[in-house]
Amino acid sequence: ASSAKARVGKEKDDSPPKTPVRATKGDAGDATPKSPKSPKTPSTKKKKHRFLPGTVALREIRKLQKTSNCLIQKAPFQRMVRESMALQKADMKFKVSALEAIQHATEAYMTTLFEAGVILQLHGRKTLIARDL
Repeated sequence: ASSAKARVGKEKDDSPPKTPVRATKGDAGDATPKSPKSPKTPSTKKKKHRFLPGTVALREIRKLQKTSNCLIQKAPFQRMVRESMALQKADMKFKVSALEAIQHATEAYMTTLFEAGVILQLHGRKTLIARDL
């Protein structure tokens, strides 16, 4: 009777033999163990809101197009004009209205130059270099 009980415990299972699990080509990334540095707990830090690329630039362009004031600061521009004219002739004096006229003309020229550059860039070329302008 005791030998019958021993045989019952050692009987063969009807289940198929266990084979080791192999990683297939599709799930090779799943078989790698995760590093202990990256816990699965969600981070409590909230992501900072970011606008899509170009959104802020377009907003700034619209803002600047609504105003009529100069884009270049007045004092640095006047210093540059006075320095460059001092190379031509010393002790030159300028009226404020003349310096403002030079500044407005310079900004108008630069604005049209950059607008033309953007049009060139959009219609064909990917990047612009100085000789394109």
